[in-house]
Amino acid sequence: MSVVAPAQHTGAVEAFLSSLPKGARITSRQLWKRGELRVVREERQFLSGASELAPEEMVELCWIGIPSEPRDFVTRAIAAGHPRSLDVHVDETMQKVVKLNLIDPPFVLAKKRVEYLKKWTARAKETVAQEEELRNSMPDHVRQVLGQKRVVAPERIITLFSTAKNLPCLKQAN
Repeated sequence: MSVVAPAQHTGAVEAFLSSLPKGARITSRQLWKRGELRVVREERQFLSGASELAPEEMVELCWIGIPSEPRDFVTRAIAAGHPRSLDVHVDETMQKVVKLNLIDPPFVLAKKRVEYLKKWTARAKETVAQEEELRNSMPDHVRQVLGQKRVVAPERIITLFSTAKNLPCLKQAN
């Protein structure tokens, strides 16, 4: 629950606390101008003198935690919609990734990874002739630094992804 008290009358909050069930205590305190508390999202109780203050005067907004039986707490939490499901805020691609990594059996993810590696290994094999041609045109010192590293295949991958406008990750960036 939240209560509003004049900023100079901290005794009003303490007196109010004594009227609540044993174990009730202040969990948060904030100073506000009385006029800024017009927007009421939840019920606030105004303690003596707080509602009569001018809009520019300071008041203290106190959040009070009231102990309850576990059954009552769970009932209120369910009625309030807790725990709130955040999956409505996660895009479809991320939901698929989470499902694949955390929910599906491990062999499904392993199979997908193997298929991915096979696909790109096959594409790399397609560029062997181009790699050899490029390597032959390089100076010796460059060829020595590169060793057996592939240059054409990564270039092809970058080109493929930079021209693919229909990829979800690129749609958001554009």
